[in-house]
Amino acid sequence: MYADLDTECLRSYDSMFEDHNITTVPHNQPTYTTRFIPDTISTRKAFVGRRGKNKNTHSSIPNAWMASTPGHPFWVLPLDYIVEHAADEVTPELLTGPDALYATVKSYQKKYDKENHMKLDEYYAQSVWGRSEASSLARSVESPPLQTLEILPDWEIFPYSWDREELRRVCLASDPRFDAASCKDVLDVDGLGSYSITYWSHTWNAEDGHEQKMLEAMEKGTKKPWRGIQEHRKKTEDMQLG
Repeated sequence: MYADLDTECLRSYDSMFEDHNITTVPHNQPTYTTRFIPDTISTRKAFVGRRGKNKNTHSSIPNAWMASTPGHPFWVLPLDYIVEHAADEVTPELLTGPDALYATVKSYQKKYDKENHMKLDEYYAQSVWGRSEASSLARSVESPPLQTLEILPDWEIFPYSWDREELRRVCLASDPRFDAASCKDVLDVDGLGSYSITYWSHTWNAEDGHEQKMLEAMEKGTKKPWRGIQEHRKKTEDMQLG
């Protein structure tokens, strides 16, 4: 599993993965217990998260959080996307960020999803990326386990979407008024059952990377809730009733 540095884990991901019939292995276990073994795993799954409600927005599948069982062939697609577009005059974000991941997810859904899942193993095996131990193990059996891609709902991984202007003051790490505790409170991440939250510091676009004050703010949060929490909740309830 990968997560950006401005991601806060709210609770263990174990139960979420178990809901998808995936088990996790403690990091301190012998390495051989984490290897991909085809005859003991019934499916291979990759996971990405949805940001916001609009599924057609090109930045709706951020690369701020990604996970999979070992050796999943989906990851060859983002790598090949980078190779194919490396010579294009585009920003790093468009080459390796949410837009790129969105494009590869759409490509996967079109070419390799459901009944076409075996085609991705064939594509992976022929690629320069497909020479890992996990990949060779998958090719060593007559019928490799089913591979799928799960797009998790926004509330599980990205309960805060950076385009929610009314919450930028407390939820966006780059805003001087950023307040992690108030952000989680107004979003009600406990009620949602969120596993993590990302505060979108966007330091990939900054010359000096993470600012120390921003890191400290994300680390400590605050005990004083934002004064506008109740007002925001009342406004949301009124909109729902209306």
